[in-house]
Amino acid sequence: LPLTKADSISNKSKPRLSCKIRLLEDISATVKFAQSLEAAGCEMIAVHCRRRSDKHNGKPDFEAGAKIVKNVSIPVVINGDIRSLTDAEKTIQSTGAHAVMAASGFLENPRMLRRNKEENLLEDHDPAFLAAEYLDFAEKYPPPSPLYIRKHLRWIFRPYIQPERNVPLDYSAWQPRLWTFLVRPYLETMDQFRQVVHLYVNLNGSKVPPSLAHLPIPTFKSIRHGRRKRNINGDLKI
Repeated sequence: LPLTKADSISNKSKPRLSCKIRLLEDISATVKFAQSLEAAGCEMIAVHCRRRSDKHNGKPDFEAGAKIVKNVSIPVVINGDIRSLTDAEKTIQSTGAHAVMAASGFLENPRMLRRNKEENLLEDHDPAFLAAEYLDFAEKYPPPSPLYIRKHLRWIFRPYIQPERNVPLDYSAWQPRLWTFLVRPYLETMDQFRQVVHLYVNLNGSKVPPSLAHLPIPTFKSIRHGRRKRNINGDLKI
């Protein structure tokens, strides 16, 4: 439906209106849509610089984002593929946006905006260290269910063990087998989650995070049996 001033929010009212949009197939139509949002009282627009059909795949169209910034007078926040402080700074500079928005980048690496990269600390980029730190927080501040932990661990480990799409799975390799643990409801306890991270470290040949160093080296079988044992005892607490 067309947006008009009659539908707009008065500047004197308490609520503040912001909108988040994706690009339409035609960039000129997207610009007009953004302008109509501004005319209707929107005070800030966040733009995911991909089309709906792109989902989260492919490179964002930041040139289109820059055109929106240029053709509205309200603040514009650019979203899409922000995975480091450098990405954020470059995107703001290239588009003229007031700010950037990050989502999946933070899910993969909550430390992604650390400026002091010269230290090259493992805990800033290694998935096992990031996952171990996340599990410590999840134990201290439990999510509603283990599903939340499985989903977050999938984001952290996705670049490293997720099988390629449309390629037959080779279960002789450990990566797709470990990924299966994060996709299916095998994991229900904090012990199991930590064992999965420890198993990744062992199979990948990387350094063990300090919080996992005391654990015995797990196997796929021991992780599965850990769930069965907890079910028998009726203890499914995370």
